[in-house]
Amino acid sequence: MNETKNTTHVLLKNELIVFRRERSTIWQCRFKVDGVWQRATTKERDLDKAKKKAKDLMVKAEIRKESNLPVVTRKFRDVAKLAIERMQQERTSGKGKVSYDDYIRVIQDYHPRQ
Repeated sequence: MNETKNTTHVLLKNELIVFRRERSTIWQCRFKVDGVWQRATTKERDLDKAKKKAKDLMVKAEIRKESNLPVVTRKFRDVAKLAIERMQQERTSGKGKVSYDDYIRVIQDYHPRQ
């Protein structure tokens, strides 16, 4: 069985973990959203505050998923996909600008679908 270090704390088994990296005083967290592990910093030095912040981060990520928003916004493709969908919806409803078509084309040229 794996031993956990005193710098690793499991809050929810296979769902939420708070840990501290070597040579760091800031607590990090890992959590699962839709079966995929995500990681984030709690920006906290105190373990109890870090645990609370980790739970908040996981809840916010779940809410973003349920709202059809990207859970992680550090990847260009996630933000680009959301921007394209919103511009297409506005164009379809007649409220969007004509230039949205150009914006969509530029985004797709910059980052082709995979």
